[in-house]
Amino acid sequence: MKKWGKPEGVIAQKIEKDQLPGMFHKEIFLENDEVALVRRQGAIVEEVTSGKHQIKGDFTDLILVDTQTKTLRQLVENLLTADDNNVSCDLEIRFDVYLPEKLARNLLAAKNILTIDELYSELYNELIAKVLSPIIRGTNISDLYGNKEVIDNITIAFETELKKTLETWGIELVNLSLMWKFPENYQQYIQSRGLSRLASRDKEIEHGEELKEVVREKEIGKIKGKGEPTEEEVKSKLKKETLESEVKLNLRKKETAQDSQEALDALKLKEIMDKQKTSRKAKRKELGVEDDKE
Repeated sequence: MKKWGKPEGVIAQKIEKDQLPGMFHKEIFLENDEVALVRRQGAIVEEVTSGKHQIKGDFTDLILVDTQTKTLRQLVENLLTADDNNVSCDLEIRFDVYLPEKLARNLLAAKNILTIDELYSELYNELIAKVLSPIIRGTNISDLYGNKEVIDNITIAFETELKKTLETWGIELVNLSLMWKFPENYQQYIQSRGLSRLASRDKEIEHGEELKEVVREKEIGKIKGKGEPTEEEVKSKLKKETLESEVKLNLRKKETAQDSQEALDALKLKEIMDKQKTSRKAKRKELGVEDDKE
């Protein structure tokens, strides 16, 4: 009984009839996610899936296909930007084969084995050179560096074409990842530019503070007057003004107290005079003397 025992990184492989055990009935055992396409003179006559099988009839070879999800990882180098900078890209594609027959007809017609590396070679010819490279050629490195919108647009455009191409081969795209890498000298340039911007911002802040100080000093000068008195003179002037205010306040208090006392004395005098008048009237009445008109 024949087991595939596929090497690492193999997607599909052709097995000749005489490589299978058995005289009249060839036997094969397929693991989960493995599919065998039975071919006669290049034409597919049967498809079998996991389990133990006896292949009968007249056939020339089998195409064994691994349908489980696989990952293609590749560094795409020397992509030229619009401003003539070379960038690179860490490309990661997760995929699985959903139509083994389509894969065999398109990618194994003239070869005995299909590996992940060979699949990348096919993708490079169909997509990297024809789609991704022209997109990057129309993009400045400054737009590609850290600009999420630009990066997302490039990824979407490439992913759309990638799906179309993979589907013609019977392959489904599970996930795509593009991680951009930039020349070391450009990264140093970005870092130095960032530091210079920071220094410039600090200088602007410092200059702004200096302007505020100048304005403040001018306002103080207006308050002090044209003579620009010293700090001691300003303090002395303030002290003098304070003393003058206190003297004026005390005088007002004294005047108010004096006015109040004079008014009180006048009231007392009137009360005395009223009492004296009342007393004189009483005595005259007792004597029977007629009151004088006052």
